Amino acid sequence: MTIKDLNTATELQPGDTVRMPDGTLATVGAPTGIWSGNFSVPMVGDRVYVRMNALGPGTVRGHFVAAGYLGLEVEIDASPSWRIDQLARVGLPASTPVRVFGAECAALSEGA
Repeated sequence: MTIKDLNTATELQPGDTVRMPDGTLATVGAPTGIWSGNFSVPMVGDRVYVRMNALGPGTVRGHFVAAGYLGLEVEIDASPSWRIDQLARVGLPASTPVRVFGAECAALSEGA
């Protein structure tokens, strides 16, 4: 079994064993939370349409949990210029994923 240090690991996957700051070991699980979408929770690599701010189609790059709700990290296919400018002002690339909840997006069919 490989043990990753939580403070230095660059990537964690469900099932990885990590050493917590207090020295205890923990197994990384899949994120859990309330899903607010009216479709099944998309997996990494699935396509969604982000309705929030009319950001458009993108690819799910990860999941997160905030305030008990499960969300998606989505890399938008073609960010609007206002978003690109906003990200550039804080030194982030246009490909930076947006964080949205299920109610803010819709499922896209495969290949969309």
